[in-house]
This record gives sequence, structure tokens and C-alpha cells, in this order.
Amino acid sequence: METILNAPIIAAPLGLYDCCGVSDGAAAAIVNTPEIAKRLKRGDRVVTIKAIQLSITDGSESTLND
Repeated sequence: METILNAPIIAAPLGLYDCCGVSDGAAAAIVNTPEIAKRLKRGDRVVTIKAIQLSITDGSESTLND
């Protein structure tokens, strides 16, 4: 626990163990209501997402077929 809590900050407030390498292909989002966001007391740092897109592949479209 001490190692995790004392990990270097990558992008505040995310530390080394909160992030994944680019090759991992992982992502995360915290989605909640405006009321919950206000209770988190992050000031005016609330973001509203009006659209989102997701694409999933196994990479097979990048291989050449003979």
C-alpha cells in the first residue's frame, strides 16, 4: 500500500499505478450526475460529454490476405 500511495504522479491526481501503458489499450471514465460532481468539490473542473464513440477490433483488418 505504501508503494502505491507514494508512486510518482503521472498526471495529477493520477499516479504511476493508476495509469496503463499505451500498448495496453485500456481506458476508464467516471460517469455520474451533475449533483454528484458538485459534491466532489472539484470547483469548475466538471466536463460534460455530449457525444462518445467506441471502436473495438482484434486487428485482423490490418493483415494482408494473399
